[in-house]
Amino acid sequence: MPDVSNQPALDIFQFRNEVIGDYRRYIESFLKISDPKVKEFVTKELEQGKLWSDPLVQLNPTYKKGATVTQLVQQGVLHPECDRYFSKNGKPFHFHHHQEQAFLAAQRQEP
Repeated sequence: MPDVSNQPALDIFQFRNEVIGDYRRYIESFLKISDPKVKEFVTKELEQGKLWSDPLVQLNPTYKKGATVTQLVQQGVLHPECDRYFSKNGKPFHFHHHQEQAFLAAQRQEP
């Protein structure tokens, strides 16, 4: 795994602005508007960001921990091969509680 401790942090808002700028230049590269009024209107719309939405920032709650894949395999909820596919470096994947509940509901053939 590469050492990222000396790398600068990603400024996600600056990154967004760079992507939007690239996208705007791309759009403008094929806009050939000869009518001054239409060109003014389109330029105004681009300035107002009509082709892209404002950034969305959300905070996600920490989900309640559920069983590990190994525990669910041992309980007969999941197929034994799941242990093989849902592990990393010999460490079993830890599902969230709502995921565990979904597996149990599916086992009971409930919606």
